[in-house]
Amino acid sequence: KSTSSKTSKSSDDVLGKCENESFQEWLTDSDNNNLFIEHWLKEGELSKFAKKKVFIEYEGELFSADNLYYDFDTNCSGLEFLREYIAHLSPTSRTRFEQLEDWESFADQYFNPFDATKMIERYVLPAEGAMELLTDLDNSVAFYQYLAVHDVDLKTNSTKVPYITEDDVHSTDYQCHRYFHSEAAANLTKESWIGENTIHVLNHCYYENVSEDLSESLTTLFTRLGFKEFDKASFISSVLVDDAAFKQNINTAIEDDFDSNRAFVEYVFDCDVQ
Repeated sequence: KSTSSKTSKSSDDVLGKCENESFQEWLTDSDNNNLFIEHWLKEGELSKFAKKKVFIEYEGELFSADNLYYDFDTNCSGLEFLREYIAHLSPTSRTRFEQLEDWESFADQYFNPFDATKMIERYVLPAEGAMELLTDLDNSVAFYQYLAVHDVDLKTNSTKVPYITEDDVHSTDYQCHRYFHSEAAANLTKESWIGENTIHVLNHCYYENVSEDLSESLTTLFTRLGFKEFDKASFISSVLVDDAAFKQNINTAIEDDFDSNRAFVEYVFDCDVQ
């Protein structure tokens, strides 16, 4: 038999062992794994193993190539705190294999093609641990900036993702009145006559030290999520006048509180409303 037929037969034999528990355990050792991948790549047979769990993921488990992203560091820059939730090839393996001939063409063809929206929907949104990490301001800022840069529309999934208010409160309340940060909006939330009503003002840190382009992208993103620029006249006419439940909560708050009542009257009549 020719050398190529022997190689083919050998690879077919090994393919049948890939599901074997002891063989899987052997492959989780990085040295063994390196030898395995390098051998079959050199033989031109690695493609046969692409759908087998023979590639080491970041946390050490074995995955098939199509269930791993290839280059986390490039594609998910800024989301390092979510690394454990996003299945990707071990950086150590990637760095080593990049030196090998024909590796690049294999990687381009067989690893999970990167799409930011699909990545967020598949790995991040369903993970409770990831959502918990997003209650941290620094993580939240990085996450929303990533969404803005990659034009990821959360759509119906938005209610799962917390945002951080100017009061450093994390919230998934997408029913309350929500405003972009401004001094007027932030001061409004401190008014005693607001009572049981909820008004959330987006934390200013989302926009700190960002480029004009990123600022515009962030505004587009948060506008999709129902945030509005605060305008006092509009607030009075559309919320204080038209929102019956909001008005009832105010009436309850000021009913037996002279100072709150006076503050409310001063707030309303200190504004020119057409």
